[in-house]
Amino acid sequence: MCQLSRKSFHDLKGGRFADGWHGLFPVLRARTWQKNEVCRKCSLISLCASCPGAAEMETGDIEGIVPAFCELAHLRAWAVMGEGSGHKRDATCCFGDGTLAARPDAEAKAALSGGCGSCGHADPDAGQPRLIQLERRPQRA
Repeated sequence: MCQLSRKSFHDLKGGRFADGWHGLFPVLRARTWQKNEVCRKCSLISLCASCPGAAEMETGDIEGIVPAFCELAHLRAWAVMGEGSGHKRDATCCFGDGTLAARPDAEAKAALSGGCGSCGHADPDAGQPRLIQLERRPQRA
């Protein structure tokens, strides 16, 4: 089960929580991959951002291949292992077309670290992140 996926769900208005927990959830946990052998056997799968819900949103299939996730996994592997990853940096050895690897270094760094970069947390060279202070205004009587 995934918050992104809408294919498998249990309607709490039409049934009890226990029915979903003891009935549907074990069935979903027992499912295995049906296709996409390449991703399933990839040595970089632990670095991949793909998940069934994200794949479903991108492709309509919970086992769909999302080239951008493949490219991101390859860039992460190269950042840590370089050529020792056994894959090409641009992911053309798998499903990528090299789009992320071809971006300027600053953009690629932000894509690797995550985040939009607007608060400074995605750029390690930006110094201290800018924080936003939230405060509650007193209620008027």
